[in-house]
Amino acid sequence: MALDPDRRAEVVDRVLRAVEQRHVDPAAGARIAAALRDRLATGGYDDAGGARDLAARLTADLRAAGDDPLLEVVFRGPASDGEPRAPGDAAAAAHANYGFERAHLLPPNVGHVVVRGLHPAEVPDAAQAATAAMTFVTHASALIVDVRENAGGAPSMATFLASFLFAEPVHLNTIAGRPGAPEHQNWTSAAVPGPRYLRPVYVLTSARTFGAAEGLAYHLQARERAMVIGARTRGSGGLVEATRVDPEFEVLVTTGRSVNPVTGTSWHGTGVVPDLEVAPDDALRAAHQAARRRPPRDA
Repeated sequence: MALDPDRRAEVVDRVLRAVEQRHVDPAAGARIAAALRDRLATGGYDDAGGARDLAARLTADLRAAGDDPLLEVVFRGPASDGEPRAPGDAAAAAHANYGFERAHLLPPNVGHVVVRGLHPAEVPDAAQAATAAMTFVTHASALIVDVRENAGGAPSMATFLASFLFAEPVHLNTIAGRPGAPEHQNWTSAAVPGPRYLRPVYVLTSARTFGAAEGLAYHLQARERAMVIGARTRGSGGLVEATRVDPEFEVLVTTGRSVNPVTGTSWHGTGVVPDLEVAPDDALRAAHQAARRRPPRDA
């Protein structure tokens, strides 16, 4: 879809206003917007091939200017009220078992749950998949949660999974927004739809572990509830919200940051540093060996 110059300039301006007004760090939002306005003024987007090309170029420039991999501009096409923007997403999520790829036992009795994506726990089928996986490993002497290939997703699923691993509600993190905005405390649930797992836990990570999957590893590590094994994660600790800036364009802006009550900070920018750093391909073997050596007492 080709864009005339006036429409192109208007889209860019609206994207940058959204970044300025909503970014969790006002100074960063202003700096990012200024950099891209300079690019617009010098004709940097005049040769954009069309709507999708413009979205891709804005995404790359926003991320480069702000060192923020969560910023994104998406060409959605005309908005349709009451209809999902990506009709195939629900079917794809179900086909992938809502991210729960595998739940099985390693000898002699070590649970291994592979989670490749985090879908919203508010979706009943996603919560059911998570509950089924956790129920399967109920009697394991130790549990390995494998998020080495997990690109993140919904923080609510990370909290839902963590809720199975504590006997009582635990303050996992606080979501902080722009200066002066109210903060939100995120706690594990007092009740879960299945048995809790209170024996030793290991979390496997890699450089591909991202977003909410990093948060799961970080918060369990900070609470000394899990040992993290593998490689340092990517280091993306922001929360994003989508805003329609045009009937056909949407911008995802980092509007919140996670603050752990134990460490006073998060994994953003640094990644989750493993307790035992090994090559990701060796992480499962290392965790399995550690689990076999550790007494299976409850946490």
